[in-house]
Amino acid sequence: MTAVETREYHRQWRLSHPENIQRYRESSKVKHRGWSRKWRKSHKDKYREWMKEWRANNPERTREIEEKATLKKRYGVTPEDYDRMLEERGGCCEICGRSGVDCKRSLCIDHDHLTGNLRGLLCVKCNLGIGYFGDNTTLLESAKSYLTKYAGLEKVKDFC
Repeated sequence: MTAVETREYHRQWRLSHPENIQRYRESSKVKHRGWSRKWRKSHKDKYREWMKEWRANNPERTREIEEKATLKKRYGVTPEDYDRMLEERGGCCEICGRSGVDCKRSLCIDHDHLTGNLRGLLCVKCNLGIGYFGDNTTLLESAKSYLTKYAGLEKVKDFC
């Protein structure tokens, strides 16, 4: 048997026995991760080029992966946790009531910068507003009084 014939025989066997291949992969995940890690370390330039090309060819999947990693790294939240929070709050900002669709962006996870505790989901405008006021309720009350004094209560309601 030639090398080409041997390769084709093994390819056909793998195609006809997917359950064996799956069982093997499951049993040797750790070993394969080690091999992959070792290859990436010894072929950094090749890996970097391959990843750059893959990201360019898969922009939506890249964005999904980055969003998932950001949620986990910054807030310790999985996409499932975020979806649950969104559902519990009716998909709307807890301050102004606008949905993420109305804002053209997903709702932000608001958190206390001192403790790191999550507070809720806010639209970008409300989240930035709270951030600019440094989470200071006294300043927020002063701002409300100022706006009420000069613009009238109706305009305060139309903030978002």
